[in-house]
Amino acid sequence: MGEAKGEMTRPTPGMERVRFKTGDGATWTGEAKPAGVVWTRDGKHELSPPDVTNRVWQRTTMVLDPQKKEGKPQLAGVEAVSGEPCNHYHFTNANSGEVNDVWVSAKDGRIVKWTMGQSTLELR
Repeated sequence: MGEAKGEMTRPTPGMERVRFKTGDGATWTGEAKPAGVVWTRDGKHELSPPDVTNRVWQRTTMVLDPQKKEGKPQLAGVEAVSGEPCNHYHFTNANSGEVNDVWVSAKDGRIVKWTMGQSTLELR
């Protein structure tokens, strides 16, 4: 997917907003609207955004709990992510076959890091 860092906000389901920077320094913003996702690049409306925008949108707004081949996530260990103690869970998406690893904060239960195949999502 390349380098993309940013944030996703969701005041309510269906009102998602994703904002991120790509490796070339462009700032992309995608907002859910009645007719679909509307994208802007550096504040200007984009009718034909690159594929990375759709991949980021899908990765950050999708439901985080797919059906698992293992039945439930398997605890793979306790590890620190950016100095924060986390429970590391491993599972395989039953629909796509994609391997997932999720690190959940031992302090407050939030997802800190999530890898799906070759993609990595780090949440701060």
